[in-house]
Amino acid sequence: MKKLMLIFIVSLLTLIGCSSTGSIKDVESINPVGVVSVISNGEITWYGEETENPGLLGKFLAKKINEAKDDDVSTLLSRADTLVNDADRYLMAALSKVDTISTVDKEVILGSKSYTNAEEDNMLVKTELILADGYKFVNYRDKDLASDLNEEIGIRGDIYIQFDFKKIVMSGVAKNGKVGVFVGLSAIIVNQDGKTVLIKSFTGKSESTIPVVAGIYDPRELMDLFPSVIEEVCESFVATFYQ
Repeated sequence: MKKLMLIFIVSLLTLIGCSSTGSIKDVESINPVGVVSVISNGEITWYGEETENPGLLGKFLAKKINEAKDDDVSTLLSRADTLVNDADRYLMAALSKVDTISTVDKEVILGSKSYTNAEEDNMLVKTELILADGYKFVNYRDKDLASDLNEEIGIRGDIYIQFDFKKIVMSGVAKNGKVGVFVGLSAIIVNQDGKTVLIKSFTGKSESTIPVVAGIYDPRELMDLFPSVIEEVCESFVATFYQ
């Protein structure tokens, strides 16, 4: 993955090293769970390429995307803000079907005193990442937040999610041929003590494609390819609660 995906993963692997895990050993110990962070890249770039708006410009655009969201503009400019909110809804729907855990409602979490008073992570705020509606740039390493949410609303498993949305050439030469979409989902779950119990990534690519010529394609048709892949990676993630 490129650096947007790695921002979330590399820093935590450096900190917790061998304690990282790809499976949940004791699901009941983190029941009920709650999603406390959903973020994504702000711009839908080509798979395998760096962001098209690096540095200060990229950070400025991410800030503006977070502040002012418009579906038509998002589609035309390959902005991911509509996708991250769709992904948030798919994630919640997938979690609601899991019968091995209970999920605390998003509104309960975001409306809690613990979440409202939680400090945002300055490093995340300054990146090109964007938030799904209502969330804050909280850090999985904030043990006080995990403890406070448990005490206030009973959450025992805090879920942190990062999505990565890309466009990818599926056939042809360079950016001529057929283009599809790629979706990555990186998940971190910490328990009520702030200990990491899951670190895992999931990826998917669209089966359908659309024409692309010299990097030019129909942006609305491209956006239509994302939902099924988002749903796929969300379902893959929630399957970890059955393992």
